[in-house]
Amino acid sequence: MKPIVLNPDFATTRMAIAQPSNQDPAQQRQTAGGLRTQGYVKQSYPGTPSSSSTEKKQAYPLVSIITVVYNNVDCLTATMESVLKQSYDNLEYIIVDGGSTDGTLELIRQYADRIDYWVSEPDNGLYDAMNKGIALATGDIIGILNSDDLYYPNTVTQIVEQYRQTGSSGVIYGSMAKFIAGNETIVLTRGDLSDRAFETASILINHPTCFVPRQLYENFGGFKPEYEVGADRELMMRFQRQGVTFINLERAIAQFRLGGTTSNESLAEIFQREVIQEYRLLSAYRMSKIIIARVIAKKLLQGGRKWLFYRVLGEKLTGKIIMFYLNRKFSRSSEKLTPQEHSRQ
Repeated sequence: MKPIVLNPDFATTRMAIAQPSNQDPAQQRQTAGGLRTQGYVKQSYPGTPSSSSTEKKQAYPLVSIITVVYNNVDCLTATMESVLKQSYDNLEYIIVDGGSTDGTLELIRQYADRIDYWVSEPDNGLYDAMNKGIALATGDIIGILNSDDLYYPNTVTQIVEQYRQTGSSGVIYGSMAKFIAGNETIVLTRGDLSDRAFETASILINHPTCFVPRQLYENFGGFKPEYEVGADRELMMRFQRQGVTFINLERAIAQFRLGGTTSNESLAEIFQREVIQEYRLLSAYRMSKIIIARVIAKKLLQGGRKWLFYRVLGEKLTGKIIMFYLNRKFSRSSEKLTPQEHSRQ
């Protein structure tokens, strides 16, 4: 079916298909909406040979982007705009809100004519909400962008270009620029999902840069919410054990906003979150005792240091220290992005 253009200004409204809804408007949920509820859907378009034997019409796979949010009205606009301004045309955008009360829901409603589907209801945490979004997605490729984070304008185009070459067999990921709101310092963090990183339990996931073929979720499952902070790592380890390949674009394709998420945690909470869950995860995947001991020791040191910094120095100064640490640990001088370079991404 030939797509129609609803609005050429947004990536989510350039390739829609009109499909009359069978649902009575009076019965529609008051906590859900978007283009899908207005009778518009999306689909992928496979590549086909053209009239010339040397040319081929490019495939246009549908890419689904999921944003999970809860009470983050201050940052959500920038996140949504970064999706809507993508250069790629065949895009589906889904927002899963956890029942926000700070104005987030009202903001989402203002974008209802550019969002394919949004829902607002209580959930059982971040990864439960992500699983809801995955279940709602219809695209061949799925990316997850949290409500603090941003894409560059050509992020999805780069993913699709790689997908056209490798198909649905691998996870595509890249590097990520980390920043603190109001701070011009931008540091590039390189992801590492190499075989060596999996063998040594040292994988580094830049979650907003990971794009997963929907087929992999269907074959191997989604996130396990019982891993409160490590479900993304568990998922990648599960994929790797199933023979999934990981393709590193080796360039920045997303931006991550650093925030003070641990400043109110006790040492016991940090221990449970950083150490106990890590031990459970590594044990479940039968990593060697030496590797487990090394990783746990590192987590203990990092968790205690993080708690001490937030308690003694405060959130703002600790944020600057984190940026300095990231700069020294992960970045080479050639990988530091200036504001001018950032604007050209």
